[in-house]
Amino acid sequence: MREGETRVKEQFTVCSADQLREMEPVSIEHRGIPYCLIKTGEDLHAFVAVCSHKDLPMFPPHCRKGRLICPHHKVTFDAQTGAIARTHGKSVPNGLIPVLIEVRDGMVLLEARARHRKMLSRKQRRKVEKRSRKLAKKEENA
Repeated sequence: MREGETRVKEQFTVCSADQLREMEPVSIEHRGIPYCLIKTGEDLHAFVAVCSHKDLPMFPPHCRKGRLICPHHKVTFDAQTGAIARTHGKSVPNGLIPVLIEVRDGMVLLEARARHRKMLSRKQRRKVEKRSRKLAKKEENA
């Protein structure tokens, strides 16, 4: 961290740890930023769900054979580490950004940081919020 720079962070509750299913990613939207939470074995992993190929949100995330899949260009990332698994010829500068997780009293909390907001434009964040509301409404009606 540079001199004079501060790290702005905020914890927010996602769900009960008991609700998580093996290799079924959970989509989380917090202040317009998409997050992905996934359970692998006994471990929990969370990432900012933004593909670095074109800085597009991976919302909602999909998982197949232990890999998270970008819905835009089919780039895949390891579900445990966020590392690039397969690029399909695309230029992908880095893997998914990990997010700190805490389980407290059976509830899963993620740590949002100010730098996560800088990964998407305001327009993209609005799209994520809109998509999140649409998915929530669809789940309510199901």
